[in-house]
Amino acid sequence: FDAYAFLLGPGFEAAAPQDDDSGGHCNARLTVRLPRTGDYFIVVTSSERLATGAFTLSVVAGPRPGSLAPCDR
Repeated sequence: FDAYAFLLGPGFEAAAPQDDDSGGHCNARLTVRLPRTGDYFIVVTSSERLATGAFTLSVVAGPRPGSLAPCDR
């Protein structure tokens, strides 16, 4: 599963650049400093039309984590 992720802000505007693979291999990663309070929405889909698969979503505060496992397409 080749994950594609993006973040929507409180007004459903794009709050961070979209990402397909900056987590390494097929792993999407968003690194963002939220500019204001409110509800944000993390959207995860596939980079290939109609593709499905399992994924793990982690939200962490602090330094950027290392690369993830290789992609198994």
